Amino acid sequence: MKTIYTVCLIALLGVMIMVIPAAATTRDVYESDSIQAAIDRASDGDTVFVHAGTYSENIIINKPNIRLKGESTDVVTLHGAEEGNIIFIYGEPSDASVCIVEGFNFNDTPLGCGVAVYSTAPNCIVRNNIFDGLYCAIETIASNTTFENNVVFNAQSDICAVYIMGSSCTIVNNTIKGSVGAAISLDGLEHTCENNIVTKNNLNSNVYAGIELYDAGSGNKIYLNNFVDNGVTATTTWSTVPAVTYWNSTEPIEHTYGGVILTNYLGNYWSDYTGSDGDGDGIGDTPYTVPESLGEDHRPLMSGFENYPESHTPTPFLISGSVTYTSGGHVLDPAVTVTNLASGEHFTVKTTTGSSLYLTLTDSTCVTAGDTIRINASDKTVSNETDHPVTASDLETGGFVQDVLLEAGDRPDLTVTETSEDWVSLMDRTYTVTYTVENIGGDGAGASTTSIKIDGVEETTDSVPALQVGESHTGTVGLFTLSGENDTIRVCANSGETINELNETNNCLENVLEAPSMPDLIVWVALKTPGYVNEDNILGVRVKNTGTVDAGSFNFSLAIDGTSMPGQTVPSLAAGETTEIEYTWMPAELGGHLLSATADTNNDVEESTETNNDFARTSVIIKPTDWHQFHHDIVHSGFSPSDAPDTNETFWISDEISAIGGTSTVVADGKVFAYSGPTGWSGGDGALYCLDEFTGAILWNISIPTPASGSWSSPAYHNGRVFTSTDIEAGCYNAATGEPIWVFENPTNESGVNGGPVVADGKVIVNDWQAGHFYCLDEETGELLWTFTETKTGNWGVGYAQGVPAYEDGKFYLTTWIYVGGTVYCVDADTGEEIWNQTTPLDTCGSPAVVDGTVYVTNYKFDGYGAIYAMDASDGSILWQQTIQRSDSTPAVAYGNVYVTGGCLGYSDRQTYCFNAATGDPVWETDTADEIGAWTCSVAVADGKVFVGVEGGDSFDYAGTYALDAATGDVIWSYPEGGSSPAVADNMVFTIGGGRVYAFCDPLPDLTVALIGTPANLRNDVINPITATIENIGGSAAENFEVLLDVDGTHVDTATIITLAAGENTTVEFLWTPDATGNATLTVTADADNSVEELDETNNELTKDVEVILLAGVTFDGKKLNLNSNGILKAFITLPEGYDVADIDVSTVECEGAHAFGDGSVVPGKQALEVKFKIPDLVDVPTGDAVSLSVTGELTTGERFEGSNTVEVIAKGA
Repeated sequence: MKTIYTVCLIALLGVMIMVIPAAATTRDVYESDSIQAAIDRASDGDTVFVHAGTYSENIIINKPNIRLKGESTDVVTLHGAEEGNIIFIYGEPSDASVCIVEGFNFNDTPLGCGVAVYSTAPNCIVRNNIFDGLYCAIETIASNTTFENNVVFNAQSDICAVYIMGSSCTIVNNTIKGSVGAAISLDGLEHTCENNIVTKNNLNSNVYAGIELYDAGSGNKIYLNNFVDNGVTATTTWSTVPAVTYWNSTEPIEHTYGGVILTNYLGNYWSDYTGSDGDGDGIGDTPYTVPESLGEDHRPLMSGFENYPESHTPTPFLISGSVTYTSGGHVLDPAVTVTNLASGEHFTVKTTTGSSLYLTLTDSTCVTAGDTIRINASDKTVSNETDHPVTASDLETGGFVQDVLLEAGDRPDLTVTETSEDWVSLMDRTYTVTYTVENIGGDGAGASTTSIKIDGVEETTDSVPALQVGESHTGTVGLFTLSGENDTIRVCANSGETINELNETNNCLENVLEAPSMPDLIVWVALKTPGYVNEDNILGVRVKNTGTVDAGSFNFSLAIDGTSMPGQTVPSLAAGETTEIEYTWMPAELGGHLLSATADTNNDVEESTETNNDFARTSVIIKPTDWHQFHHDIVHSGFSPSDAPDTNETFWISDEISAIGGTSTVVADGKVFAYSGPTGWSGGDGALYCLDEFTGAILWNISIPTPASGSWSSPAYHNGRVFTSTDIEAGCYNAATGEPIWVFENPTNESGVNGGPVVADGKVIVNDWQAGHFYCLDEETGELLWTFTETKTGNWGVGYAQGVPAYEDGKFYLTTWIYVGGTVYCVDADTGEEIWNQTTPLDTCGSPAVVDGTVYVTNYKFDGYGAIYAMDASDGSILWQQTIQRSDSTPAVAYGNVYVTGGCLGYSDRQTYCFNAATGDPVWETDTADEIGAWTCSVAVADGKVFVGVEGGDSFDYAGTYALDAATGDVIWSYPEGGSSPAVADNMVFTIGGGRVYAFCDPLPDLTVALIGTPANLRNDVINPITATIENIGGSAAENFEVLLDVDGTHVDTATIITLAAGENTTVEFLWTPDATGNATLTVTADADNSVEELDETNNELTKDVEVILLAGVTFDGKKLNLNSNGILKAFITLPEGYDVADIDVSTVECEGAHAFGDGSVVPGKQALEVKFKIPDLVDVPTGDAVSLSVTGELTTGERFEGSNTVEVIAKGA
């Protein structure tokens, strides 16, 4: 059912710090006005807005945070009244930082620059301008100047068009063409010019050069620019070549080239580059040599940078506040608009019913320092507005808080805040209307009436109770039938105007509802097999057309862990229909794998909703030894390939959780799932428990409906989810967290009893017992796919749908009973259509097992013996039958035999049986005097043993667990608790009794890596000791096993442990010599060759992320260090061959807590850097003859280094 929302109020408001900044002012300038006069009147944070016109002025900005904004470059022309710079930004007598100039067309000033920025005006921005025919566009000696999104034509200076003499400036996204000199000059002759960024600029046909580096400093980054047809691409004009210039990005950039997403370091596009691109990644195979020994562009682009679009992640920007009355009261659900006056953009504002708070969440692409944000708030009658200038601090902190005050009101005010239309039937074109009326006024409102008009005609009214201030009422009316192509729906509060309101104009909300006469494709992926590791599994990609029109041809895709599977084409899909394509997948690893699918990948189909074509979920792969569904698997074989305990030693016993007697656990992915609630007809609430498989600890539990009528059904697990069926509800839950995913309620409102869910072929089947239905649901969505109905009735007038269906080869096998008599049905899994049925004279109350082409079922008789039947799975013909004690037991099939139990405490003998599976001939049976078995117990078989329980305690409960020899029936061991339908997984037996879960296991070792130890600093090119603590948390010793150390997937070292006793730990040491600096992942694996049989084979590994740093040489000046001195400690740092000490970022260098001061200096003739530390700044340095002092720091590339040496340390009095 599709819901159409008119208003969506999202409550995202939290606790806010209320700060009211001073309001900024916008000063308008028209063509007859003076721009300079407006600037002189402006204050910190003001905007001077210049309207359309031609202005002839030379302008000085000498105060901070002024925004000079032209209406647009199309309508605002600015040129100098006299020779010289048109705009001069300098800070005398104060600073002129954080000023912005934008939106102007500068021209007709060949003897001056458009904008000049002095050193006392840092952090200024010049953007979105045109500079045509000027001497130069900009000249700056200020730091952190930004020159962006400008167009520069025909600059007349023989030096350059853009003249940068400052540091840390950004020149980005400009077009510079036809300059007499260079397009850009980085000039460090008289000022420091380093660490500038020049990127995404088009430098085209400039006569002298694309870029000049004239005595420029180090660290300038020049990348992602287009150098096209310039005199020379780059030049020093015979000055000193900079020590370091980066001609490509210093970090990999995620970008798209040729429709492919890539991650690479990116250089520049050079029109004179002659190299080739052999691998087609858009980057030249050979470097581009920049002229005049300026270096090499190691990643030259094969085409313009615009063909390598980046993926940017904007930073959030939150605008929030509270709207209150001057009397102190809150304005509930205020009407608030938030507008960026700089761009004219209106932001979406979110409020919540019953709150005075508002919230606008935008990002850094929509807000810039210097913008003015206007907030207008209203209670629908009274309004007020305030302006907030955005500062750099606002951007750094991610937003600002601005409160608004309104004049107080004291009357009620009813408004319709939300309406939505819910389709009841698209086919019948029927819908309902849901509305919400809220009192947003200052006083309570009495009872009122809401009117619903459709196409101008009042169709109905609805009563609304009295509402206090801030209260709301939600009502739903209908059915209505869509008339024609659309309906105009108008919902009005206070119909008849019986309430005297503060505002009588805001009572109505109108919406146009249209029938979505288009297809609508949704996709999901079903794991149609159990999901065993290292086995073929089937994934079904299902696409459904939920629209009202057929869909034409379209493609869909599937990817597993990011690897694409072959795409498929669907030629057409009728409205309401579903199609499925199957893929075979053999997962090599246990645990989570990401599945993602997309329908209509090429957008060939125009849909009513284009945002629901994608599907993603984690598929969880398990071991074949997991007991993941009732009676182990979807065929109910009752056999596990796991080993099983030879003794009755309990591994753990759970807390008393009211685990239901008669039910079975399911075990998968390291977890045990069990129902909690009443056993039989005792009291108690229903719950689903998730326990740790290896400790019995409770991981989570959730409430579920209490099982009805003494039900002993069991849950099921599949693909990371656990499924339940209790009372009238079937549920699907996240197996890791218990979070609900979907819920289905039986349409008959009748409870499911005894037969729990089976999950197979992407479907879930549950029952409603005495109502006689099996419901087949989609595993992913819970959507009802088909219903099977037992139409026969017996002596009690009903037909019971009870057993847990089994699945095999596209068919479900169902059991029903009518007292007296039973039926086994074979139905098509996709449609529920009957293929065959076979009746039995007694009641088939239990669940079928389907193994090797044979269906095995039992019969129950209330006053005598029951039976076991073997039927041909292809047609239902009876192959053999044998008399047994009355039973609802599901047979187990293993070793060519069938194992079953029956009998009811207090009403009959109890026995366990073994028959030949092919002939039905008896193999063995337990003696009636032993009383082993029960009618509600389904036996488990594993490792040559049969596990069965005996009844005891309260009704339906169990009080004894037996292990029998599968070949003879002899008792191997027993335990006086548990016994309810055992499960076998991971060498353990799990069973329920007396409200607890019991786990039995022979003592086995269990190896884990508890800790990985590393030196405080790992260094490259030296041997580093790595330690690992190995712990045996199991119940017996582990002998002769290896422990491996891998680094980033490469084996490094091996240690051998001869023996490790249960409960003990030991530490091993590895040696690792890193060959590079940077991040690495260490992985230590215990018992890497699986030579030790363990309780848990999945917990042998531990990883640790580490960083390897550079080993530096360090010497200290002076033979003695006097800690009481106020002097200086000099250190000389050397780096390994291939590294330049000039690349050391001195600001990061430390020695024993003291930070280096000054810039540092390279020792002439030596590859050593001298740095200085203030002796009083040293921390916790001891005295001694040879005290080791460490020096750490970073290179400008971000690589870390460390070195140490010893000095004599004394503490003489100063």
